[in-house]
Amino acid sequence: MKLLVGLGNYGSQYDGTRHNLGWMALVDWMREKGEASFRKQEKFSGVIYSSTEVACVFPQTYMNRSGECVVPYMNSMGIEAKDMLVLHDDLDIPPLSFRLKLGGGAGGH
Repeated sequence: MKLLVGLGNYGSQYDGTRHNLGWMALVDWMREKGEASFRKQEKFSGVIYSSTEVACVFPQTYMNRSGECVVPYMNSMGIEAKDMLVLHDDLDIPPLSFRLKLGGGAGGH
């Protein structure tokens, strides 16, 4: 199984902000794939949508505490880090750009 993690912060003050781009990008991808193909669960301090091939995780913690949701879910499902893609904002790259990166630090997330 592959894991897609959309990072953001919960709360109306963050709705529509750059800080929630990870969530917004993952929601758009799910809509494109057809949301009905995903089963919703709420556990590990997050909202998880899963199918037989992919799980989409939206941690309901602040961004810098997202591991409290992601790591227990990965462990429970036997998902390895190599099978995970994390979507998040990054002030170090220009707006409307993206970067794929393998490895590195958590960057505060």
